[in-house]
Amino acid sequence: MIDSINFKIENIDYLDFKQLYQKGIRVDDITSTNPKTGFTNRCYVFKYNGATFKFNRSNKTILIYARPHKILNKRDITLGDFEEYKTRLNEILIKIFNNSNIKIYLDRIDYCVDIPLTEVEAKMYIRLLNFNKIRYRYMKQKQLYETSVYIKTQRGKTNLNIYIREPKTKSESDKGILRIEVQGKKEFIKSEHDKYGIRKNHYVLFKERYKYRRYTMGNRKWKLYSNSK
Repeated sequence: MIDSINFKIENIDYLDFKQLYQKGIRVDDITSTNPKTGFTNRCYVFKYNGATFKFNRSNKTILIYARPHKILNKRDITLGDFEEYKTRLNEILIKIFNNSNIKIYLDRIDYCVDIPLTEVEAKMYIRLLNFNKIRYRYMKQKQLYETSVYIKTQRGKTNLNIYIREPKTKSESDKGILRIEVQGKKEFIKSEHDKYGIRKNHYVLFKERYKYRRYTMGNRKWKLYSNSK
């Protein structure tokens, strides 16, 4: 299923904060400093109907964290939810920007599958995976974590994250759930665009027919990518 989708709007010189306040939207002014470079970055963050917006005035961009789970208020997101997701997101964008022609670019998309296990089984799989220091294709493990396995490519094009849900969400319903998550970052999206002509300003990666890979854990086999046929 689809987990996270992030979009980006470029060349934004000005954002009408007064108009947002009038709509009852609170804007937080957040400043952070990079400890290595000493560079201070200032962003304006606000939320509306499940979407989070982060306006970086220095590089004139707005990042939109538009997780389908929050936009549609449901847990399992499939290809059948595409049209409703698109409609809801468009309504949010029109409400925020008073413009139906905002051009947004896909910045990140994550796919995932949740595997129901017992708590003991979930912890055992993580321990075994960490013990073996797994590698997959061009991805390799950089650091060990107690409740997750995280492997990535050198450039961060595609990352694979396997983790126990409950420690992250603190939700009783996530006990024993092991999530396998494929994170498609900027380089992945650029690669899809260069190889197949997939346009970054459309929602097509939500709909494209991806070949699936089978992952085997014990006697269970799971599809990480679903074919949309």
